[in-house]
Amino acid sequence: MTSSSSLDHQKAEECRRRLCMSLERIKETTHPEHLALILSGGVDTCAILHAAASVQMEFAVAITVVIGNDSPDEAFATRAALEHNLKHVIVRMTADTLVQEYLPKTVKLLETWDGM
Repeated sequence: MTSSSSLDHQKAEECRRRLCMSLERIKETTHPEHLALILSGGVDTCAILHAAASVQMEFAVAITVVIGNDSPDEAFATRAALEHNLKHVIVRMTADTLVQEYLPKTVKLLETWDGM
């Protein structure tokens, strides 16, 4: 292993360790019935699912919000939910509904906005 790839491996292991520690804290302070995951099926939520499994953390439900009929998130999220034996709820809505009805409530609740 080169020193660059060794350093990358060390960083990845540290990131994994911190993620697992965070999940352990959540698991210790939250009743299992209240654990839910917004599941896109992307790299981030799949990393969370993998880390959660390693600390024996189970989610009561995984929720995927789908806009339109051709969202790739649905297939990826469905597969991830099946692989982790999760109850999976798919919420379908239009982009207009998401922006007009739910975005203002979310921004207010989280007190943040990141337009990516």
